[in-house]
Amino acid sequence: MIIPSDILAMIMKNILYFLPPTNALLNGISLLFLIAGIYYILHNKVERHRKMMSYAMIFTALFLMLYLGYHFSAAPVHYSGKWRGLYLFILISHIFLAALNVPLVSLTIHAIVRKNNTLHKKWARITLPVWMYVNLTGILVFFFNWGNY
Repeated sequence: MIIPSDILAMIMKNILYFLPPTNALLNGISLLFLIAGIYYILHNKVERHRKMMSYAMIFTALFLMLYLGYHFSAAPVHYSGKWRGLYLFILISHIFLAALNVPLVSLTIHAIVRKNNTLHKKWARITLPVWMYVNLTGILVFFFNWGNY
């Protein structure tokens, strides 16, 4: 069955319309799992911590796939509101730290897979705030651009 190009274009437009709020939601869910992971490790519930962090990784990975798919398919969005300076600060720091977050998460996971708790804790103290900042600022960038998608 061949889908006519006009119907295919309509389907893609609708999918692209829903991706930004979906990505913001995935960032929010990941952030909640990170917070839960902190709570559980502070209460020495290691297995629950591990599950929460695994869920945070799954939602972050899903976000990343959808985010990249969206940005390879959609036109760029430009914020032109009265908070442009704040927006640019948030956006630039978000982009820089998001790129840094991937190797940080990898190093943190690698340490725990190797059963090196000391190194895992060392990396986690750096990775966790960066990861949380990236999730939170990703949501903020979405709301700054609400109506521009």
